[in-house]
Amino acid sequence: MIAAGYPSMLALLLAILVALIPLEIGYLVYQGRRMRGRNTLEGVVVYREAMPAPRVVAFAVLLILWAGVVFAIGAPLETVIQQALFGWLPEWFSFGSFTDHLTDYSRPVLLVAAAALVVLNGFAGPIVEEMYFRGYLLPRISRFGRWAPVINITLFSIYHFWSPWQVITRIVGLLPLAFTVYWKRNIYIGMLAHVLLNLIGVLLTAGMVLSVD
Repeated sequence: MIAAGYPSMLALLLAILVALIPLEIGYLVYQGRRMRGRNTLEGVVVYREAMPAPRVVAFAVLLILWAGVVFAIGAPLETVIQQALFGWLPEWFSFGSFTDHLTDYSRPVLLVAAAALVVLNGFAGPIVEEMYFRGYLLPRISRFGRWAPVINITLFSIYHFWSPWQVITRIVGLLPLAFTVYWKRNIYIGMLAHVLLNLIGVLLTAGMVLSVD
């Protein structure tokens, strides 16, 4: 990506498109075919108990507020961990390095990056992740009782290989999300909270991109 004149961030977004989405959805479809002999997610992605939309929104807003506070408070710790344990990584490995070099890219490149951010990191990625992690995996480790959400969100946090310095804050910030989905048996709460949480960061980045002349 860098050699082609694009920000390294687009490599991560490309990974969402060609790896995350097809592998996670493909695995769910595979399980559906094993269970029912056809391409269906019925019985595979569960925790879809009915809940009034206003309650789903209310839970999502509370989860976003909690996560926002945790991520804000945890930012200094993340910096310390990144510098102490991952300082050997090149600058381009950090997602945030993109906004530090916006003037290095042409306007069309920036628009492509902003659009990809919104579509892939704002919507497609989090929806698919919720289907797999909370809709498929969480109910299948429910035998661990209240530890199931802890195990689930820990695996989810570690799975973000591109930002290992955020594992601790991600666990603390998103643990209530996993517990709420587990408690209410409703993945739509997690989907809405996850999408909106990602979109906050995505839209802030997109706004910075669009402000570049």
